[in-house]
Amino acid sequence: MGVFSRFLDIVNANINSLLDKAEDPEKMIKLMMQEMEDTLIELKSSCAAKMASRAKTERLYKEYQSAANRWQSRAQLAISKGREDLAREALIEKKKALEAMEQLTSDLKVADETIKVSKDEINQIEEKLVSVKQKYKIMVER
Repeated sequence: MGVFSRFLDIVNANINSLLDKAEDPEKMIKLMMQEMEDTLIELKSSCAAKMASRAKTERLYKEYQSAANRWQSRAQLAISKGREDLAREALIEKKKALEAMEQLTSDLKVADETIKVSKDEINQIEEKLVSVKQKYKIMVER
């Protein structure tokens, strides 16, 4: 059994050696840089989409905030006119708007976290890409 495993190790070593000789390091680095640039483009577009979604959520939050303020003023107006039933309905609508605002607040926090993570990933890939480009430049100069 030991002979076969040694023979297999020798064959694998020779195959790996042939593969290493067949690989062109310059082409491999170019391929790696291209893959990193493609990934960077995907991450940036994904981050932009997340930022757009966050902006939309923030606009919606402001709309609910103004709606809550409107319902509050309507409730006060109804009370001043002696219409307790209308005031109650206005306060119910205000409560709905405030609940929606709470949900949107948590959505905004999640969006902020995902945007932060995306930006960190983009920065890491950009740094690695710069490093790989420098190594490629050094290799080409040789």
